[in-house]
Amino acid sequence: MMSTKHKDMNNKATKVIVFSLVVVFIFLLNFKIHLDYDYIYHLDEWDHVSYAKKINEEGSYRFIDQNFVSRSENEVITPHYESGFHIFLAELFLVTDLDPVLDYKFLAALFACITAFILFTIVLHLTKDFYTGIFAMLFFASLKSNVNILGSWFFIPLTFSFAFIYFFIHSVKRGVEENNNKFLIVSAILFLTMFIVHPSTGMIALIIAAIFIFTNKKFVKRHKKLITAGIVSISLIILIILTIKSSLINNLNNLPNLISFIFSNFGKAVGVVLDKISFFNYGPGPHIKYNFITQYGIVLSMLGVAGFFTALKDKKYRIFLVWLGFTFFFLLTYQFFEFTLFASQRRIIYYALLVSVIFSAIGLQYFFSEFKQFMLKKKVKEASINTIKIIIFGLILFYSFFNYYTTPKGVELYEPVSGSEYDSLMTFKERFGEKKLVYSPDFKLTNAIYASTDSYPLISRINKIDGKPIELFINESCPPNSTPQKIRDIDFIITHNPLNCSTFELVQNDSLFIYKRGDLSD
Repeated sequence: MMSTKHKDMNNKATKVIVFSLVVVFIFLLNFKIHLDYDYIYHLDEWDHVSYAKKINEEGSYRFIDQNFVSRSENEVITPHYESGFHIFLAELFLVTDLDPVLDYKFLAALFACITAFILFTIVLHLTKDFYTGIFAMLFFASLKSNVNILGSWFFIPLTFSFAFIYFFIHSVKRGVEENNNKFLIVSAILFLTMFIVHPSTGMIALIIAAIFIFTNKKFVKRHKKLITAGIVSISLIILIILTIKSSLINNLNNLPNLISFIFSNFGKAVGVVLDKISFFNYGPGPHIKYNFITQYGIVLSMLGVAGFFTALKDKKYRIFLVWLGFTFFFLLTYQFFEFTLFASQRRIIYYALLVSVIFSAIGLQYFFSEFKQFMLKKKVKEASINTIKIIIFGLILFYSFFNYYTTPKGVELYEPVSGSEYDSLMTFKERFGEKKLVYSPDFKLTNAIYASTDSYPLISRINKIDGKPIELFINESCPPNSTPQKIRDIDFIITHNPLNCSTFELVQNDSLFIYKRGDLSD
């Protein structure tokens, strides 16, 4: 007969194996989209790599707009509200010596695993049940992605902030409920990190935390001065950060001048904040009205409802109930008025999904507990009950991951550059060096130019100069002296099709046509 000690050891070993397998599964699930594509998928990812590389190139945190650069205007500062993410990437590339383009494909899968691990620890702390934490990890992994709603397929500020919002909410909960200042300090650090990484996530998390704190009367009475100071400090910090990153200011290189500017232009500063938190209609991108149940799945939604009513009975879930109620309120607001605050509808629905996986895990735990009690009353052996539970769980997972890689029409994965095109860009870099001014009529290809070649793209998604399509200047003018200076500064043109222009000579013809300005020396 096996001793209790051996049983415990076997139980721990089983849990380690299960947890490890789940982590590997989550990594492979996210990485699968790169099995037949070695490069960066989303244009936003290419942009973030460009900003990070620019930081390393300049050795400072000054942001140059890679989407609209010429030698005569390379000092134009443009607002980048996700600078914390770019700084993180820049440091990551420096410390690890990762190839910013070729190794970027691993980061989304890696950070999905990190987020799942943090979620697991939170649910384990809440429920004291190992397998409920595993349920939450798998339900998080089942959340679908596409190039519009985004998600864990991509490594961008939004997905990077997933781990932070989980950790932040958990820290606020413990800080308030346990009256623990250490957790509150950690919460403040996490909020500031989120706000410079992804402001929408930071604002959503802050409002959820504020609602939770103000519903805890004992904590409010005990810390009135601290809360007042916190509100004033956070409000000022938000104003400073958004004003710094807006186009309102130039050459304010010290804090006193900055604070003076903000207060003397308070209306403008507040306007910047309101502009960043108000979303009428849909916002940028395809207008898709995502349905929560369709996006999440009927089975997980039903488990979420069960978990919701289970959580209502226990105060320890209060902050997660606030999170759920807050996001669903704005989902309903958008449904009827096409208006949200702090984030667009497609972001709000993802924040709702992030908390829903916790309730679905709790719901499944409750269902299995009730199911076991029912079957034991029917004299069913425990081994048989466990077998049935595994089968049920397997069916739930099958349904949850069914069509996981299927995306709505119009928001499918796309390949900004092919393998042969990337090779062509690298050949161009080797032959002609860096820091050239390059134009390409393909805006997807343009986004890859700086990240791949360290040369500056003239323009990206706008593809217009002085209100006219840039192709007109190239194809019709070829380009004469009357053409804007930005056009006459072009060093190279990279196209998919031949260019008939005597001003530029063909210097490379493989998967791309690369033309050099005639008077440009090698």
